[in-house]
Amino acid sequence: MNGERLKSFITDFLITFFVCSTCIGIGMGCLGLLFLPDMQFGYEGLFAPVIIGFLSTLFGLVTYSSRELTVKQALIREILHLLLIELMVLGLNFRSAGFLNLTIILTIAFSVLVIFLVTSLVTYLISRRTSQKFNQALLIFKERAKEE
Repeated sequence: MNGERLKSFITDFLITFFVCSTCIGIGMGCLGLLFLPDMQFGYEGLFAPVIIGFLSTLFGLVTYSSRELTVKQALIREILHLLLIELMVLGLNFRSAGFLNLTIILTIAFSVLVIFLVTSLVTYLISRRTSQKFNQALLIFKERAKEE
């Protein structure tokens, strides 16, 4: 990986991590209020969104490729990424809480899907905006080169 690709990869990783962790924190708060409104936890509970966000982002490595992927290949990798996250979240929930019923399982699975989609949308919009700025700068550069 050259320096510019590594910098881009790290930037994308961090953006995805922060967006994902924020969405997870909001999702955990909403689900907690819905299913366990009287439960309280210590400060260690504040690390859960960060840890889950980091692992979810790390699982995103399955979508990385050094070559251009077809749409089908990219879609399969995104689905695999989502399945890994779903399994991790449900596994962690079952291991730590152990009180899963069908309603909770379906709600958590749906919440993970929503967080995954929101994170993907936000990172796409950020990438799109960056791409547009780059293309505008390139057009300005080409115009200036023609004038010289």
